[in-house]
Amino acid sequence: MTIWDVLSAVRRQWLLALAGAIATAVGVIAAGTTPGVYFQEANVVFLAPNQGGSANTYQLPPVVAAAGLVGRQVSARPKGPLPVTTTVTIVDLGIREGALARLPNTNRYNQWANSFSQPMLNVQVVGDTPERVRARMTVTVSEIRRTLRQGQLAEGAGPNQLIDTVMNPPAPPVLYQHGSSSRAAAAALVLGMGLTLTLVVMTDRWRGRRSGVRRKRSLYARRAR
Repeated sequence: MTIWDVLSAVRRQWLLALAGAIATAVGVIAAGTTPGVYFQEANVVFLAPNQGGSANTYQLPPVVAAAGLVGRQVSARPKGPLPVTTTVTIVDLGIREGALARLPNTNRYNQWANSFSQPMLNVQVVGDTPERVRARMTVTVSEIRRTLRQGQLAEGAGPNQLIDTVMNPPAPPVLYQHGSSSRAAAAALVLGMGLTLTLVVMTDRWRGRRSGVRRKRSLYARRAR
């Protein structure tokens, strides 16, 4: 199909093309004017008690496993598999309001083999205001510590056998993240134009085939007379 065929289809199906152009324009405006979000990130490091002969089953398997267990208990995971690297942030996942706690994957060079060797949870929070982000970070870290303590006590660990946590950094900055408005608008434009032209051409072909069938039926009917 040549460009002239496409233009002819647009001319014949101009109402559909106009509707697609309006929808594309709305999408371009929405993509180019979407506000950014506020983002905060910190690591909650798990520290094993400095004493031998511990009966704390949260340390068997090691503290890393305890961190992973707590992370699964406190984090509302987004749909679908998580990326293997923490360089892909909660913002990159398309989440604009929420928190995510996960074990950092230290094996960044082999997508077939994960390595969770650091006893910590990487906590990322996103929201529409700095105040809400800070409040959610405080709540998330508190929930991690509460879940860890309750789980250990439920397993019969004594007060001197408890895994402790420390937040690093203790006061993480809140950052404003905003993608490229021009690239978002360009992507919306290309996607909208592509879908519009595809729909116009398919509709034009379908109507052309229907017209051809009607002409053949009319011709057969005249011959039958």
